[in-house]
Amino acid sequence: MRFLALSPKARPYYEGLEQHRLNARHHVRKIVALAEIYGDDAVARAIEDGLVFRAFSCKYIANHASLHSSLSDPE
Repeated sequence: MRFLALSPKARPYYEGLEQHRLNARHHVRKIVALAEIYGDDAVARAIEDGLVFRAFSCKYIANHASLHSSLSDPE
């Protein structure tokens, strides 16, 4: 599964999604799509932070990746 390849912490994050979300697969699909947009590294960082803060949601991953990509994007 592509999701599990994103980060060493992806499996525990997936387990958290299953525990806290009725539609864990929907969140996984969205997170994989976010990796295509923001890159694997940004999504991996978001997954790791999501575990720390127990934020199990594709919306959290999207917000985190978006915020950190805009902070590192010098315009």
